[in-house]
Amino acid sequence: MCDAEMALGTQVERLQKAVRDFAEERDYFMRKATAYNEQVETLKQEKERLLDALRDAVGALRFFASAFGAATAYEALASIESKVPREWLERSEEGMSDVVKWYDFEGDRSGCDDWCRGWDGTSYRCDCGNRRVSWACSKRDCVCNAEDENCPNRVAAAW
Repeated sequence: MCDAEMALGTQVERLQKAVRDFAEERDYFMRKATAYNEQVETLKQEKERLLDALRDAVGALRFFASAFGAATAYEALASIESKVPREWLERSEEGMSDVVKWYDFEGDRSGCDDWCRGWDGTSYRCDCGNRRVSWACSKRDCVCNAEDENCPNRVAAAW
């Protein structure tokens, strides 16, 4: 074997070793990256869980403050809202918000309490619980059966 062949063989061996070393380092960093991504995902889930709990607490405080006029609830709510960025209190998924949209409803409201805000659009009773409410059509010949959210004849009605 000549010197050129020996030199070439040595270079090939060094190149093979470098490739093996690189593969080992790549695998090491891939494992680290996977572990990091799993940690990030776990932290995101924990953050969402805590934000949901915060939103629920703020929603409850808003309810108690508006329903009962409790000064303590107003103070706690003001304290939380002053320390937390507003976007944290807004639900990001599907544009949901911790603030309930209340619908006024047709029918007798004489049985409702003064603080009743109306109907939330999903439960079977108004806010104070004294009236049964559901979606209805204002026209008899409407074919949507009050199920189509885009129906112009759809109204909230107490019964």
